[in-house]
Amino acid sequence: LYVQGGIHDANGSPTEAGFDTFFDVREYFVAGEIGWVSSFDKRRQDNYHVTVWHTDERTATGAPSGWGLTLAAQRYLDDRIMPFLRYSYSDGGATPMDHLVTGGLAYRVRGHDGFGIGLSWGSPSEADLRSQFGIESMYRFYLTQAISVIPGLQLLVHPSRNPDEDLIAVFTLRALLSV
Repeated sequence: LYVQGGIHDANGSPTEAGFDTFFDVREYFVAGEIGWVSSFDKRRQDNYHVTVWHTDERTATGAPSGWGLTLAAQRYLDDRIMPFLRYSYSDGGATPMDHLVTGGLAYRVRGHDGFGIGLSWGSPSEADLRSQFGIESMYRFYLTQAISVIPGLQLLVHPSRNPDEDLIAVFTLRALLSV
């Protein structure tokens, strides 16, 4: 069983260092999580958790306050197959989706190399936008023990914020350094 939490500057910038708005403006993003893992070594493989968050209204940008929660479960059925399921709810318009359901399977091919596929459905926070569906696939392979490369493809069907398109494809390429 574990509990974790954090408080963050809702106006923080990923490209600028400093605590100016954290202490002066006092608009925060706060999150807490409680979860269960089968063991510390399997914390990323066998994990069930509930996360709750709240964000303050941001006056400078006009962003509304909001809160939400996520229920998530993932567990290896054997050493190769891991199903996952997540449900997220958001209230207040602070996120683009009020409801988001995702699920899928990860399959370990050899070593830590693996393939994953996921499906999603989202209900947008703006009532006049259409629901969005998605499918994503990826393959992770290790170049070294600490460096992995993850090419992927996402297909968005009826993208909520792009009503002129019925299908959008997004190719991704990520690299991960694990130390």
